[in-house]
Amino acid sequence: MFDECFLIASEEASLFSNAVDESKPVTVLGNGLDFKSFYPANLKWVEAKTISEPNFLFTGVMDYKPNIDAVLWFMANCWPLIREGAPNARFTIAGMNPVDDIKSLNGKKGVEVTGFVDNILPYFHAAHAFVAPFRLARGVQNKVLQAAACKLPIITSPMGGEGIHFADNDSMWVVSDANEFALACLECINDYGRAQTKAEKSYKAIIAEYSWEQQLVPLKEALAKK
Repeated sequence: MFDECFLIASEEASLFSNAVDESKPVTVLGNGLDFKSFYPANLKWVEAKTISEPNFLFTGVMDYKPNIDAVLWFMANCWPLIREGAPNARFTIAGMNPVDDIKSLNGKKGVEVTGFVDNILPYFHAAHAFVAPFRLARGVQNKVLQAAACKLPIITSPMGGEGIHFADNDSMWVVSDANEFALACLECINDYGRAQTKAEKSYKAIIAEYSWEQQLVPLKEALAKK
């Protein structure tokens, strides 16, 4: 028996109530972010409307199936279209333990696979946009929150934005079709103004809603009852 049950997103709470147990209410206790660890770059890497060498970023542990699937799907279905429209585009896959399928991408068609890095922040600061092309995932993608805190334009699948209150087409590109995903990436680099407007909205939303102090309020309220 339990007095309180917390899950990370409203979608998770609904799934639990519908599929497991609806006898007690489930409280959403979302992820927070340390804004001293993730913040925008001091200098803009680009200020022109068209970026000559756009750098797309994906981060994550690269022996984790949802991350592997996301990257391989993006490479097979989106990256050729992106490179056709932006031949100098680069894609950085930053994260520890890349499996062989991921390692094999390194050095091909503008792709860099870093493996483990001591500090992920410089990779966010060097990127022009963040991609989250998830097809297998549950809960909240911390990497999307981190990208928002670094004020990066974000292109995500609906699943990549799951559980994030501000994940909509006003603050990022939310698309699932491969062709539309690639076109959104190209729009992100060709329409610099629109990309920065979306990034600014994401940044303001995460600062307003996702500090640990704000996110832990339900836990503090539950503990205060004891």
